[in-house]
Amino acid sequence: WNSVASSTDGNNLVAVVGGYVGESGNIYTSSDAGETWSARMTDAVHSWRDVSSSDDGTKLVACAAYSFIHTSVDGGNTWSTHADVGVRDWTGVSCSGDGSRLVAVVGGYEQGGGFIYLSHDSGATWNASAKMGAWNAVASSDDGSRLIAITIGNDYIYTSADAGSTWIQRADKQSWQGVTSSSDGSILVAVVRFGFIYVSHDAGATWVQSSSPKIDPRGHPEIDAPAHPRSDPRAHPTIDTPAHARGDSRVHALEQSATKTMTRSATETLDTHTLTHTLTHTHSLMETRAHSHTQTQTRTKMRTRAYVLSRIDRERDTHARFDPRERAMLRRREVEREKDGERERFNVSLTDIGQT
Repeated sequence: WNSVASSTDGNNLVAVVGGYVGESGNIYTSSDAGETWSARMTDAVHSWRDVSSSDDGTKLVACAAYSFIHTSVDGGNTWSTHADVGVRDWTGVSCSGDGSRLVAVVGGYEQGGGFIYLSHDSGATWNASAKMGAWNAVASSDDGSRLIAITIGNDYIYTSADAGSTWIQRADKQSWQGVTSSSDGSILVAVVRFGFIYVSHDAGATWVQSSSPKIDPRGHPEIDAPAHPRSDPRAHPTIDTPAHARGDSRVHALEQSATKTMTRSATETLDTHTLTHTLTHTHSLMETRAHSHTQTQTRTKMRTRAYVLSRIDRERDTHARFDPRERAMLRRREVEREKDGERERFNVSLTDIGQT
């Protein structure tokens, strides 16, 4: 799905599939607020880019990449192809509330751009506006007299107060991505790719950045770093992690959780108990890891000592096989052990007799 439009009451809907060359599909319409959908123009599959609807949903206009402009006057049941306007890289369309005034924009970024095309008779005839650019999107007021358009890439916003006859450059250069207009065209809204949302309350004369979060290239809102009382005002607090625990993924995850919790405290009231619990749990895990590391070192030393002693005993036994003095000493030790064993057995026997 690439674009969708609705009638004022929301009962009549139209949606298009496609967007890029090779991504082709149909136009789908619904007359019961989206409960059921019907495929239209099934014999002419295109890479649809945009679609717009009149207030009552009967008059529709749609455009496709490197194709024609298509219009309908019966809610999408039948469609007319406007070959007179030519095959172009259409990127956006819009129509007035009664569906009589239409506007369509051409991208043509690779070819150096295209024109804005206007129709004042529901698409029967089209005229090219003098303004040329690699256009990306367009929006119209309800009467079709006020228009707003943006181009692909880093450029300005352009508005028209005379149904597209003349255009005025607005706002600062940014990578504008989408625009929309109120019914009377006095309030305009534009969004920036990887940026903020901007609003104009005077038909585009001045623009104000809204309180919306800035969106990063991953599609996530960016949050300003909190003020830190003992360091740089925008510095993040850090946690001292022992060297043996720095590779532990659980500790790292808890550190990130604690840092994110501190970050939220700069913009909203934070539960102190939650933050304290998070930090305490983090340091408790670090201490547990440190204790476990100490026990591991101790076991390793004991195993190493036992291995060395066993090697010494084996070497001594091997040497005694060839040295008469060592062999005699080992024999004496065996005799002493046998005597000790006999004494132990004798003592055990005496103990048994005494108990009896």
